[in-house]
Amino acid sequence: MKKIAYIRVSTQNQNYDRQIHTFNEYFKSHGIDPSTVEIVNEKITSYTKFTEREIYKVLKDAQPGDIIYACQLDRLGRSVPDVLALVDFAMGKGVELVTLDGHKIENKTPMGRMMLTMLAAFAEMERSLRAERCQAGTDSAIDEIKKNGYRIARVSGKIQKKWGNEKGFDMSAANAASVVAITEKKEEWRKNSPAFKWVMDKVKSAMPRKEIIAEFNRLHELQPDVFCTPRGSKLSAGVLSYWIKDSAEIV
Repeated sequence: MKKIAYIRVSTQNQNYDRQIHTFNEYFKSHGIDPSTVEIVNEKITSYTKFTEREIYKVLKDAQPGDIIYACQLDRLGRSVPDVLALVDFAMGKGVELVTLDGHKIENKTPMGRMMLTMLAAFAEMERSLRAERCQAGTDSAIDEIKKNGYRIARVSGKIQKKWGNEKGFDMSAANAASVVAITEKKEEWRKNSPAFKWVMDKVKSAMPRKEIIAEFNRLHELQPDVFCTPRGSKLSAGVLSYWIKDSAEIV
């Protein structure tokens, strides 16, 4: 029987330290020798389907009775359908999934599946709320500096006259949170946007860009709430180029 600790962060500028510490504390309190636990980690957005992440490789090679630990359910996946698909696959392999917040993940009973669905839904909602809070905090800080010419940093209590890596200020955590919030918000929009999907389908079909823009903007006149950019506007050549260039990062 193998024990595997799965660690995932969303962006390249994040590290695994917090999750590793949490795992070590958990194993210590449960009498598990950390040296007997295999660590599998990756830096990839949770919007990526589990079949395209390292967790899938682990599950494919796993044997009945193996245990896979995750700090929280949202480390396994952010969306309810993806988490359910991952758990179905794991249960089919006879693999046990355990989160360190005390939940044994299973879908063999009606109660277990109901709890799993609820936990996955709460994890997805919390991800959205956290991204919104991070972005709201960043926007508030920038607005405060613009309005008053300075702000008092909430944690250090220091006077901050600009948002960025000003000498004497360690803004890495705040900037990382902002990057994550912006990236996840962008990924969520593209994942759920019929307009973005329509454009990418037309690009794949080799439709000329001018025709894509013209047709998109014609549809925008008919359905402005559906065929629009994140700002609610028509499609421009610049935005189309950006979408095409950046689309490889969105999965």
